[in-house]
Amino acid sequence: MSLRTARPQKDFTLNGAELEDKAFKINQASVKSPGEITQLVFNDLARTYTIDLAKLLPKLSEGCAYGSIQYQGHNYNFTDNAYLDGNDAVSVSKEGVLTLSTVAASTAKVGDQIGTITVPVVTTNYQKFEFTIKVVISARIPSMHRASPSARRISPTARC
Repeated sequence: MSLRTARPQKDFTLNGAELEDKAFKINQASVKSPGEITQLVFNDLARTYTIDLAKLLPKLSEGCAYGSIQYQGHNYNFTDNAYLDGNDAVSVSKEGVLTLSTVAASTAKVGDQIGTITVPVVTTNYQKFEFTIKVVISARIPSMHRASPSARRISPTARC
């Protein structure tokens, strides 16, 4: 952010220093980069995963604000592209929602990291930082099917 004054008078004071028709720059503060995020995906399951990055922005001290926030695209590197659902499989909205669309593939083992997604974030008041999302294959939890009741009669004299 830059501030320029065109007045000949000394109208501004900054930390006790008077300014006369000078340009100066206010440096953006640094913010602690968010921790690495892990997105689990599953073998043999086509699915669209979403992560709301806006909700994961690092917390600021009281009275501080990011100002305007821009999620400047994304970069992704997958070691196993078989899971990606086409060229638009990864996207980030201007509101900061990351979308990852996968197809039903099974070329990686459970626990394998198959990709990394980075999303640069630019704000008015803070230096640029980025989110890093690891994409890892996870074991699927088997769905629980309700057992159908048995047709046989239970004897009232049955013992356990």
